Amino acid sequence: MMRSMFAGVAGLKAHQVRMDIIGNNIANVNSAGYKSSRATFQDMLSQTLRAATAPTGARGGTNPHQIGLGVQLGSIDVKHTQGNTQSTGYITDLAIEGEGFFVLGHGANRQYTRAGMFGLDNGTEGNLVSLLNGERVLGYKADSDGYIDPNSALEPMYISASETITPRATTKVHFTGNLDNRYSAGEVVGRTVQVYDSRGREHTITVDLEKMPDNVWTWDANWLMVSDAIPTHDNLIANNGRYIVFEGALGLEMRDAAGKVVATSTDGRMWTSKLTSGDGPTFEFEAALAAGSDVNAMADQGYLLLTSEASLTKKLEFESLPDQTVDGTGSLLTADRTYHVVHDSATDSLVLRDDSGTTVATTSDDGATWDFLAEDPSDPHIIPGVDFGQVLGAGSLVTTSGTIDSLVLAGYMRDYSPIVSSDDRRIQFNPDGSYAGVGANQVAFKPELAYDLELTLDFSEFTMYADTFTGKFLGQNGYTSGALESYAIDQNGVIVGSFSNGLTRALGQVALARFANPAGLQRSGSTMFVDTPNSGAAQIGAAGIPGYGQISPSSLEMSNVDLSEEFTEMIITQRGFQANSRIITTSDEMLQELVNLKR
Repeated sequence: MMRSMFAGVAGLKAHQVRMDIIGNNIANVNSAGYKSSRATFQDMLSQTLRAATAPTGARGGTNPHQIGLGVQLGSIDVKHTQGNTQSTGYITDLAIEGEGFFVLGHGANRQYTRAGMFGLDNGTEGNLVSLLNGERVLGYKADSDGYIDPNSALEPMYISASETITPRATTKVHFTGNLDNRYSAGEVVGRTVQVYDSRGREHTITVDLEKMPDNVWTWDANWLMVSDAIPTHDNLIANNGRYIVFEGALGLEMRDAAGKVVATSTDGRMWTSKLTSGDGPTFEFEAALAAGSDVNAMADQGYLLLTSEASLTKKLEFESLPDQTVDGTGSLLTADRTYHVVHDSATDSLVLRDDSGTTVATTSDDGATWDFLAEDPSDPHIIPGVDFGQVLGAGSLVTTSGTIDSLVLAGYMRDYSPIVSSDDRRIQFNPDGSYAGVGANQVAFKPELAYDLELTLDFSEFTMYADTFTGKFLGQNGYTSGALESYAIDQNGVIVGSFSNGLTRALGQVALARFANPAGLQRSGSTMFVDTPNSGAAQIGAAGIPGYGQISPSSLEMSNVDLSEEFTEMIITQRGFQANSRIITTSDEMLQELVNLKR
């Protein structure tokens, strides 16, 4: 009877442990990342009253006679099944969909958890830590280009509000679209391109595409320079004004069509504007303007901006020719004006025109000798045969000064020597309209205080079909600097920063661990585990790798406790405990009867 009593006591103890486990499971039904446990029982060592005997020829064998001594705890197993995922809206909350564990700790002291309640230890920036116990979340840091090496050592994940992207100079510019082969030879279409230098400063490049005979277009490129803004008040520089840079007595002068100086400079970069009563504010270009440069002014919210284009394919040459003195009486010429040599497509010849487009002179020998027209059409050559000594090609200038009866004509030859040959700038197409290649597609220029900017113009995605013209600038690979504005964590655990320059870059990646036997992990509190000899060593990897699982951002994995199962187990445990208590009370009554035998 003492055996039965002690067996009942053992049963009570075992069921009490089982009830403790059930109670702990139910208590953690809302603990994120919690894994439920179960208790299993096994019988204790049995007392053998008689051993088994072997059968003989005359008699059969007998089985052993054994009495069990009770029950004991067999195992406490952790159920590592996936819990439900609940969206939380917290950017640093993470859930794992798969078998992996987050890695926390410092150095060799590591803990593992499924509870992804993380935050930054300094509020807006700092280490990514567990909000349960402050342990740092480990992972892989990205380099300055956003590259993550999954074979590098684990480091605490740190998000800095002062994170920046350094500028990157543009090296390649991409174009795409169709160049309509129905365009007439000589038609030009311009496209604007924004590029960046090594300081991250934006520059504008204009690329002109000109239709040529046969299956050919040519390209040309200019650097559009924009000055600092200056006030419009009392300034000789006017909105929509057109100006030309000349060599002056003390340096460079920016003159209007009447020859009036509106700004001066000693180096071509820094200019001093002129007011009606003296010097005005200064403005600066990104590079020096050379004599012969055209300048345009435009107003913007009460301020003036000046622009000038510098060719990237041709070098500007501006030469002053000997003055010619003529009698301008009756001619279309006026004093103190600037006239431009242009190509007249109607007559396929060079003409001299004023700013309003009126032709004042023609040439029969391509620019050296000019016939000036009269106000009276019946006298078409009132000043015939003025020879400037050299050819004034398209873009050249003629200025006038003095009086009508004694005009001084100053010729300025403006020409270009090729930097990139026009033959090399031919974009070739096959008869079927597909791209066939280009001889040269590289240009370079030198922004102030930055490295030389060398650009490759990629035209390989152009086509030339008899279809709508859609040729356009597609993109380039440079960017300006940027400061971190926000961040997010993707399904691979990559922390992606969004910067003020519109770019995104990886800042790091949260690491995951897996084990050969997750049930062998040992709880260490705060819903954490540590490895044991039976769990196997942690295999470190990243989300997205087979076997590690995926990250569900802004979510938490809930407890995998099944209340219906726990309540059922509670009933079974209660009945088991109750039955074992009956063994003790019954054994006690039997002992009482035995004591009463002496009466």
